[in-house]
Amino acid sequence: MEPLNRLEDRIRTLSEELLRAEDEEFQRLALELRAAISAHIERIRARLAQYPVADDRRSQKRDP
Repeated sequence: MEPLNRLEDRIRTLSEELLRAEDEEFQRLALELRAAISAHIERIRARLAQYPVADDRRSQKRDP
């Protein structure tokens, strides 16, 4: 598993390269960027799933 900051760096690099790319290179970079963003999203979801569920008092019914 690639460290999160390295993946973020890869996304930045791909974004910069995509801005300068043309034709087939653009298509290749766009696919690679999309895959990197998807991987980043999945890693964030996995990290969030590890957090304990908070006691959300706003969602509980209160008796007057």
